[in-house]
Amino acid sequence: FLLKCPEDEWGSIRKNTVGKLSKFQKPLFVFQIVLERLRNIFDINEKYQENKQSGQDGQNLQGQELSANSKNENSIQNGQKYAVLCAVGNPVQVQKSVEKFMGYKATKLLFFADHHNFEGECSVLSLILEEMPIICTEKDAVKLEYFEELRHAPNGIYATKSHVQFYASEFYEESALAKNPSSDFDHWVDEHCIF
Repeated sequence: FLLKCPEDEWGSIRKNTVGKLSKFQKPLFVFQIVLERLRNIFDINEKYQENKQSGQDGQNLQGQELSANSKNENSIQNGQKYAVLCAVGNPVQVQKSVEKFMGYKATKLLFFADHHNFEGECSVLSLILEEMPIICTEKDAVKLEYFEELRHAPNGIYATKSHVQFYASEFYEESALAKNPSSDFDHWVDEHCIF
C-alpha cells in the first residue's frame, strides 16, 4: 500500500491505519509531496534549463537558442501577497503544501473542479495577476501556459516543482524483511519487483 500523508499528520492516524491494513498482510509505505521550488510558467529561460536537464534540445517554442546563464528576474518576494489556484481532487492539500513552503498563508484561494480547463477564467485571472502572483500545481500549469493573455500580466503564474519523499513503512508479512524493520523501501522493491 502507498499512502500519501504529510509527515506531521502520520502520528495521529498511524495506529488506526496500520490496524485496518494489517489484515491484508502487505507492506505499507507512507510518503509526502515536498515542494522544492516555484517555476514561472511563462519564463522561457526556465523552460530552457528544464529541457537541457531532461536531455531535450534546449530550444524554446520558436526554436531560438537561449543562454543557459540567463537570470530569472521574475520571482515572488518574501511576504508578498499571492493566490493559490488548483483544479485537483484535494485542493486543501495543495493549499497546505504551498503555505508551508511559502511560510505564510495565501491571500486568495482559487479552487476549481478536478481537470478544469480554465478557458472561462482568463479575465478573472488577469485581474488577480494585476494584484498578485498565482501559484498553481504542475498539472494546472500545463493548461494555463497556453493562455497568451496571461503571459504579459504584471505578476506571474508559478508552478510548484516537487518530489515524493517516503518517510515511514510498516511490514506485516512473515519474511526476513518483516523481521528486519530497518529495511527500507528501496530494499523491498529490489526484493519483490521485477524490472
